[in-house]
Amino acid sequence: MSKEQNSDRLESIEALIKSNAKAIQALAESDREAKKDRGKLYQIMSDLAQSHANLAQSHANLAQAQADNEKLLYRFMEHTEQQEEKLLKTQADIVEILKIITRDKKIE
Repeated sequence: MSKEQNSDRLESIEALIKSNAKAIQALAESDREAKKDRGKLYQIMSDLAQSHANLAQSHANLAQAQADNEKLLYRFMEHTEQQEEKLLKTQADIVEILKIITRDKKIE
């Protein structure tokens, strides 16, 4: 091989090395960006999981509040029914008293 051919070949190899170095740098940068993007994605997924847990807890709290409200409603209904029974008994007593009063007035 002549000096000129060796020189051309050396230049060709140097150009190839430079090209490969640029490609490696671009690949390394791309890899850094991908890792950064994956990190963001993992954070988003973590936030989503937390949001899902919060939503589930909110549903549980709502269900508990509804159950508590129903419990109070049924207690109120029971109390109302008891009061109604007392009222009916009082009304019956008043009717009996009125009957006695009107009977006594007829007798006089």
